[in-house]
Amino acid sequence: MNLYLSTSDTAINTLYSSSDGVPLYKTQTPMKLGSRTTTISRAVPSDIPTREGAEQTGEQRFALLAQIDWKLKGPTVLRFGGKEVEAKSYLIKDGAGWGWYCKNRIFTGPDGKEYKWILNNESKLVTNDAAQTPVVRQAYMEVLPQAEHMLDIVLITYVYVEKIRKENEEAAAAT
Repeated sequence: MNLYLSTSDTAINTLYSSSDGVPLYKTQTPMKLGSRTTTISRAVPSDIPTREGAEQTGEQRFALLAQIDWKLKGPTVLRFGGKEVEAKSYLIKDGAGWGWYCKNRIFTGPDGKEYKWILNNESKLVTNDAAQTPVVRQAYMEVLPQAEHMLDIVLITYVYVEKIRKENEEAAAAT
Protein backbone atom coordinates (compact mmCIF):
# COMPACT_ATOMS: atom_id res chain seq x y z
CA MET A 1 0.00 0.00 0.00
CA ASN A 2 1.28 3.45 -0.88
CA LEU A 3 0.51 6.54 1.19
CA TYR A 4 1.02 9.88 -0.49
CA LEU A 5 1.60 13.00 1.60
CA SER A 6 -0.21 16.15 0.46
CA THR A 7 2.83 18.17 1.55
CA SER A 8 6.33 16.74 1.38
CA ASP A 9 7.98 19.05 3.89
CA THR A 10 6.25 17.95 7.08
CA ALA A 11 4.80 14.73 8.46
CA ILE A 12 3.02 16.56 11.28
CA ASN A 13 0.68 18.71 9.13
CA THR A 14 -0.47 16.77 6.11
CA LEU A 15 -3.05 14.50 4.54
CA TYR A 16 -2.03 10.90 3.76
CA SER A 17 -3.91 9.51 0.75
CA SER A 18 -4.03 6.25 -1.22
CA SER A 19 -2.75 6.01 -4.79
CA ASP A 20 -6.37 6.65 -5.85
CA GLY A 21 -6.32 10.00 -4.01
CA VAL A 22 -8.61 8.79 -1.22
CA PRO A 23 -7.68 10.43 2.12
CA LEU A 24 -6.78 7.78 4.73
CA TYR A 25 -5.08 9.73 7.53
CA LYS A 26 -4.63 13.35 8.53
CA THR A 27 -2.11 14.98 10.86
CA GLN A 28 -2.52 18.42 12.39
CA THR A 29 -0.15 20.31 14.66
CA PRO A 30 -1.29 23.82 15.55
CA MET A 31 1.52 26.37 15.64
CA LYS A 32 2.02 27.78 19.11
CA LEU A 33 4.79 28.68 21.49
CA GLY A 34 5.84 26.02 23.95
CA SER A 35 4.61 22.46 23.92
CA ARG A 36 2.57 21.36 20.91
CA THR A 37 0.29 18.44 20.17
CA THR A 38 0.07 16.53 16.89
CA THR A 39 -3.32 14.94 16.30
CA ILE A 40 -3.42 11.93 13.99
CA SER A 41 -6.84 11.07 12.58
CA ARG A 42 -7.96 8.08 10.52
CA ALA A 43 -10.59 8.19 7.78
CA VAL A 44 -13.92 6.73 8.81
CA PRO A 45 -15.86 4.62 6.28
CA SER A 46 -18.98 6.40 5.03
CA ASP A 47 -21.28 3.56 6.15
CA ILE A 48 -20.44 4.18 9.82
CA PRO A 49 -22.84 6.67 11.47
CA THR A 50 -21.45 10.08 12.36
CA ARG A 51 -20.37 10.39 15.96
CA GLU A 52 -20.00 13.59 17.91
CA GLY A 53 -16.42 14.87 17.65
CA ALA A 54 -15.73 13.29 14.24
CA GLU A 55 -14.03 15.67 11.81
CA GLN A 56 -14.91 15.96 8.15
CA THR A 57 -12.69 17.14 5.28
CA GLY A 58 -14.75 17.55 2.13
CA GLU A 59 -16.62 14.26 1.74
CA GLN A 60 -14.28 12.39 4.09
CA ARG A 61 -14.85 12.02 7.84
CA PHE A 62 -12.00 11.49 10.30
CA ALA A 63 -11.83 10.10 13.83
CA LEU A 64 -9.09 10.50 16.41
CA LEU A 65 -6.42 7.78 16.16
CA ALA A 66 -3.56 9.16 18.24
CA GLN A 67 -1.90 12.23 19.68
CA ILE A 68 1.74 13.13 20.23
CA ASP A 69 2.46 15.72 22.91
CA TRP A 70 5.80 17.34 22.04
CA LYS A 71 7.02 18.71 25.36
CA LEU A 72 9.64 21.42 25.77
CA LYS A 73 10.21 20.25 29.32
CA GLY A 74 9.61 16.63 30.14
CA PRO A 75 9.15 13.62 27.90
CA THR A 76 7.19 13.52 24.65
CA VAL A 77 4.04 11.43 25.15
CA LEU A 78 2.22 9.16 22.66
CA ARG A 79 -1.49 8.48 23.18
CA PHE A 80 -3.13 5.74 21.10
CA GLY A 81 -5.20 2.60 21.53
CA GLY A 82 -6.31 3.65 25.01
CA LYS A 83 -2.67 3.88 26.17
CA GLU A 84 -0.44 6.79 27.11
CA VAL A 85 3.30 6.10 26.88
CA GLU A 86 6.47 8.14 26.90
CA ALA A 87 7.89 8.17 23.38
CA LYS A 88 11.36 7.25 24.63
CA SER A 89 10.02 4.05 26.23
CA TYR A 90 7.95 3.02 23.17
CA LEU A 91 10.40 4.09 20.43
CA ILE A 92 13.69 3.04 22.02
CA LYS A 93 17.03 4.34 20.78
CA ASP A 94 19.06 1.46 19.38
CA GLY A 95 22.31 2.57 20.98
CA ALA A 96 24.01 3.96 17.87
CA GLY A 97 24.96 7.57 18.60
CA TRP A 98 23.95 9.67 21.56
CA GLY A 99 21.29 12.21 22.51
CA TRP A 100 19.22 13.58 19.64
CA TYR A 101 21.83 12.25 17.22
CA CYS A 102 20.91 8.64 17.88
CA LYS A 103 19.35 7.96 14.51
CA ASN A 104 17.41 4.73 14.92
CA ARG A 105 14.34 3.89 17.00
CA ILE A 106 13.04 0.41 17.83
CA PHE A 107 9.46 -0.54 18.78
CA THR A 108 7.42 -3.70 19.17
CA GLY A 109 4.50 -3.98 16.75
CA PRO A 110 1.05 -5.35 17.56
CA ASP A 111 2.25 -8.69 16.12
CA GLY A 112 4.90 -8.98 18.87
CA LYS A 113 7.80 -8.46 16.43
CA GLU A 114 10.44 -5.75 16.78
CA TYR A 115 10.79 -3.10 14.08
CA LYS A 116 13.43 -0.41 13.59
CA TRP A 117 13.04 3.01 12.04
CA ILE A 118 16.33 3.91 10.35
CA LEU A 119 16.66 7.69 10.14
CA ASN A 120 19.08 8.83 7.49
CA ASN A 121 18.27 11.22 4.64
CA GLU A 122 14.83 9.64 4.74
CA SER A 123 13.04 7.29 7.11
CA LYS A 124 12.87 3.54 6.49
CA LEU A 125 11.18 0.88 8.65
CA VAL A 126 12.77 -2.58 8.76
CA THR A 127 12.38 -5.71 10.85
CA ASN A 128 14.77 -5.58 13.79
CA ASP A 129 16.54 -8.84 13.05
CA ALA A 130 19.56 -10.00 11.08
CA ALA A 131 17.68 -9.77 7.76
CA GLN A 132 16.45 -6.18 8.38
CA THR A 133 13.65 -6.75 5.88
CA PRO A 134 12.18 -3.42 4.69
CA VAL A 135 8.51 -2.97 5.57
CA VAL A 136 8.15 0.77 4.83
CA ARG A 137 10.15 2.84 2.36
CA GLN A 138 9.88 6.54 1.82
CA ALA A 139 9.62 8.51 -1.39
CA TYR A 140 6.00 8.47 -0.88
CA MET A 141 5.27 6.15 2.00
CA GLU A 142 5.41 2.64 0.58
CA VAL A 143 4.02 0.27 3.20
CA LEU A 144 4.96 -3.24 2.14
CA PRO A 145 2.56 -6.15 2.68
CA GLN A 146 4.45 -7.31 5.80
CA ALA A 147 3.37 -4.12 7.62
CA GLU A 148 -0.14 -3.52 6.30
CA HIS A 149 -1.64 -5.28 9.33
CA MET A 150 -0.22 -2.53 11.58
CA LEU A 151 -0.73 0.50 9.36
CA ASP A 152 -2.01 2.66 12.24
CA ILE A 153 1.11 2.01 14.36
CA VAL A 154 3.37 2.51 11.34
CA LEU A 155 1.85 5.94 10.73
CA ILE A 156 1.95 7.00 14.40
CA THR A 157 5.61 6.02 14.76
CA TYR A 158 6.47 7.52 11.35
CA VAL A 159 5.11 10.93 12.35
CA TYR A 160 7.26 10.82 15.51
CA VAL A 161 10.51 9.68 13.90
CA GLU A 162 10.14 11.94 10.89
CA LYS A 163 9.88 15.00 13.14
CA ILE A 164 12.99 13.82 15.02
CA ARG A 165 14.83 13.22 11.72
CA LYS A 166 13.98 16.73 10.47
CA GLU A 167 15.15 18.29 13.75
CA ASN A 168 18.45 16.36 13.52
CA GLU A 169 18.89 17.52 9.92
CA GLU A 170 18.26 21.16 10.87
CA ALA A 171 20.61 20.95 13.89
CA ALA A 172 23.39 19.46 11.74
CA ALA A 173 22.96 22.19 9.13
CA ALA A 174 23.18 24.89 11.83
CA THR A 175 26.56 23.66 13.10
